[in-house]
Amino acid sequence: MEPAAFGEFFSCITGHFSAQSVDEGSSFLCDSLDRKCAGSNVTIWDDYAHPLAPGMPFDFEGAPTQRIALVKDGVAAAFVTDSYWAAKLAKPNTGHALPAPNTFGPMPRNTVIEPGTKSVEQLIAETERGLLVTRFWYLRPVDERRTIITGMTRDGTFMIEDGQLTHGVHNLRFNQSVLEALSACEFSNTQHRTASYHYSTVVPAVKIERFNFSSETDF
Repeated sequence: MEPAAFGEFFSCITGHFSAQSVDEGSSFLCDSLDRKCAGSNVTIWDDYAHPLAPGMPFDFEGAPTQRIALVKDGVAAAFVTDSYWAAKLAKPNTGHALPAPNTFGPMPRNTVIEPGTKSVEQLIAETERGLLVTRFWYLRPVDERRTIITGMTRDGTFMIEDGQLTHGVHNLRFNQSVLEALSACEFSNTQHRTASYHYSTVVPAVKIERFNFSSETDF
């Protein structure tokens, strides 16, 4: 996946790092905190000061925003709070309040996935048979707790054969657990900011093994 596709795919689970989601039971962190949830090469930060996507050093309550490792070396490490959820759960306020009123609770606003060591070209060259995905759309949850989502490719999907891009293919629908994808992946060595109206994130390109495509379109 190129960064634009991976950023949107990953953004589907950022809400799991909200104290409200954890307390209400919809987050995978409910039974995974301090446990392995992804590959050992996966480290995810909420970092307002990252140079590719600098954000506010304070939240919408005026509290200072903390730089937090959400996942560290594949282990689920933390969730974020605001003043209400910090008091309710007897946790420190990490400074992640959204504008009030809202139904989401505190949220990470500047997620960053640490890069790997290989170039995109090298990841493609080492792929015997696979697909290069440039963009996704219509991503929707299927099983929130298990991080399974569905969606479709768009704007160019290409076959990789013997380490070479050979031809375009029809768009494809998938049903895939984000955490399972992050348990068997390699990252490129460069990061890019990608965003939409509801998220902003900094991610590398990613090569994922055993991605579950379920059907194809006529176009």
